[in-house]
Amino acid sequence: MKGDQHNYILANGVVSKNSHSISYSFITYWTAYLKCHHPREYMAALCTNIMDDISSTAKYLAETSRMGLKIHLPDINKSLIGYTVEDDGIRIGLGALKGIGGVASDKLLEIRSQGEFKDLYDFVVRVNPSSNVLQSLAYSGALDQWGSRRGISSVANEILKVARRDSKTLDQISLFETSDVIDLKVPTVEFTKHELLQKEKEAFGIYASGHPITEYGDQSTGTTVSDALEKDLDSTSKILAVVSGVELKVTKQQKTMALLTLEDQTGILTATAFPKTYSDYSHAITEGGVVRVGLRKSYDDYREAPIYVVSFMEPVESRIPTASVDEVFGVFLPKGFNLRPSFMSRLKGLLLSSHGSTPVDLYVSRSTKIKTENQYLVCVTDKLKDNIKSLFEEYTGVIKIG
Repeated sequence: MKGDQHNYILANGVVSKNSHSISYSFITYWTAYLKCHHPREYMAALCTNIMDDISSTAKYLAETSRMGLKIHLPDINKSLIGYTVEDDGIRIGLGALKGIGGVASDKLLEIRSQGEFKDLYDFVVRVNPSSNVLQSLAYSGALDQWGSRRGISSVANEILKVARRDSKTLDQISLFETSDVIDLKVPTVEFTKHELLQKEKEAFGIYASGHPITEYGDQSTGTTVSDALEKDLDSTSKILAVVSGVELKVTKQQKTMALLTLEDQTGILTATAFPKTYSDYSHAITEGGVVRVGLRKSYDDYREAPIYVVSFMEPVESRIPTASVDEVFGVFLPKGFNLRPSFMSRLKGLLLSSHGSTPVDLYVSRSTKIKTENQYLVCVTDKLKDNIKSLFEEYTGVIKIG
């Protein structure tokens, strides 16, 4: 080194020249300044930059909430691909949704540039999304302005059938209001708070507007997932977390171990339960369950990365209502009923309005069942049976007249 140049040894043993140190200082200053004086713009840019990294996204959305900023769910008429700034926080972009790639998002924005979507029917006719995309948009909250997430997702197939049928004659029907053209009832019943969070996780890969772990605040260990991630090697932690993923593996000795995805409102980590630990605590491992977990932070020489080893695990009693498995409410549909979107949407509305814990099976014949989601859990009452009977009688009358 010549002149007044010097080397600086950083905490991790890396030698850095003066020029590097100055650059790092500037970056640190700039980011700190932006976060302090332009928090919405900074967090929106940060979340957009790491949008494909689920773990980092969860971490920074938690930080956004901690800063007192509101996290707005996507809006089909407002959102761009990345995160954007709102008066009181940031809005999640359409690019954050699973199953909706950049090409599809670009196409949607291109169509929207020709005019905002007036209603759900207008959106489906112009965009012609797949059933999975329509449900994902509903689960994410992007379609909230047009109905409940549960209602829209439950009749997604019926909406698509009607819209695709009518789009063939769009020029003829464009002179009328869509409400005069489409006779399709979207149920108004909404998911429970926990169900809303679960559907958001299906759409984004993370919990967006909240986290189920907050219901267990009285069980907190005082250490979060984020805290565990920041600890030094060979340190131990005890955390309260949701088991959001379980991957079983078999060793060369034919023993079972598990890779567990653990998360709370501050982040996500993968923990390893080796065979002995898995054997001792496998009863506590249930996907979706809440557990207290002991972790030791070690180092994996093969992967050259930290590893979190489970030392113990204990389940926390669930506060989420579960479905009854002792009985099923079977509904046998009249011939051709399932091919009439308007009647199917009304049937689903009846089922959703009688929410309970009994699963529903819809049959088109004695041996053929229509696949439905777990959201069709009902309280079986005489009123529900009478309403379904009346709907079937109305359908039969329409068929006879037709």
